[in-house]
Amino acid sequence: MRNFIYFIFITFTLGACNFLQTTPKYAKKGVIDLSKDSIRNIALNGEYFFTWNQMSLPFEIKTSNNFSNIPSEWNKAGYPSDGYATYSLLIELPPNAHSLSLKLPNIATAYNLWLNNSLYYSMGKAAT
Repeated sequence: MRNFIYFIFITFTLGACNFLQTTPKYAKKGVIDLSKDSIRNIALNGEYFFTWNQMSLPFEIKTSNNFSNIPSEWNKAGYPSDGYATYSLLIELPPNAHSLSLKLPNIATAYNLWLNNSLYYSMGKAAT
């Protein structure tokens, strides 16, 4: 059975996410496959599931056919600079992956972080 971590965060201002990277791996169509990799300082860059002006729950966004690149700014993709969005990434892990950590850059806005369909962390009040 595959191990999965569902990673969702909601952001309300324009900003790019720059993650620590020593191994170049990129998400494609909302999925990053790390199942055959040694997990060490992987940047979670690439195509994330994306919903504009919606605060979606983890199980809702996986049906999206809309994607946005991270790191990037959504107004470069034609969206207004003011607004909110939901980003989601499915991370496929190797069977022996146990204790993992996630390093987030300083996100100067409200957001919710979901892991495995559970709200893991919330910063500020996510509102429309």
